[in-house]
Amino acid sequence: MARCLADVIIRQALPAELGIVVDAALHQPRKLLTLPAITHAGPLRRVDGGTWPLHVILMHAATSHGDRPDCSPTEWERAVPVAAAVELLGAALDIFDDVQDGDSPLTETYGMPMMINAALALRELAHVALADSRIPVALHPLLHQAFASDTLRAVGGQTLDVAFEQRIHVTMDAAITMTERKSGSLVGLVYRVGALLGLYDTGATEERLRMQSERYAEFGRTLGVVIQLENDWNDSWGEAMSLKSDRARGKKTLPLVIETEKMPPALSPEERRAFVFRMVQTVISLYRLRAHRQLDALVTDDHVSPRWLHWLVNE
Repeated sequence: MARCLADVIIRQALPAELGIVVDAALHQPRKLLTLPAITHAGPLRRVDGGTWPLHVILMHAATSHGDRPDCSPTEWERAVPVAAAVELLGAALDIFDDVQDGDSPLTETYGMPMMINAALALRELAHVALADSRIPVALHPLLHQAFASDTLRAVGGQTLDVAFEQRIHVTMDAAITMTERKSGSLVGLVYRVGALLGLYDTGATEERLRMQSERYAEFGRTLGVVIQLENDWNDSWGEAMSLKSDRARGKKTLPLVIETEKMPPALSPEERRAFVFRMVQTVISLYRLRAHRQLDALVTDDHVSPRWLHWLVNE
């Protein structure tokens, strides 16, 4: 996948100054270029550190093979450019988020104008990656549409995130909606496009491809909310809390909204922390329950191996 990313970027002949910033963005912690090389080598195994683009390939295998835990070389090669496109889009959205929040170390090095240009370049490079000849031509419009619609969903969530900073009061429902749109959308896209690749091999019609892949996207969005709420808790009360935390920036994440809007009076700091933790965990539990129900529906209705999907969730 790293080679595919490099090929996509090199073919566009970006100015050297822009190429340096794009490369730096793709080498940030937990980005694909910071991980060991991922190649096709028989059964797929967990990659140390994890990377969401890998799930594109795993979903391809899960939806087309049932219980067989591997991809053929041809299937692997088809999924790699889509996984690369996900990584490029994710890097672009991360830059926009960091620039708006004012906590990007790359901005301090390269400046805001250059970072905005890099984010725009990464966003368009994702569509260049999707034009790969190894991807069936019939899938091109569905993949481009998926990237566009889920990006717009994520941008809507990011807009709410920024707007909420100016509000004194934000409801729990509004904070959850913002999280679903901003953080659930990219994970939903990962599962949607991976499923499109795998379901295409089953001979499904275009209408069925759209309907079934949306079910996987809903499952992915639910997982994305769970992951983000756990991160928000750590940032608001946990070890990750710092001067650049959500609290310091006046964010309206769910834990901070609960603290502001739902906290009973006259509690000690320990009691306040425990109260917020219980409420956040209740919401997380509800989303985990939703994810399991969606998982069961995929296994029952789409005949996907439960072993595969449980592996994907646990990974």
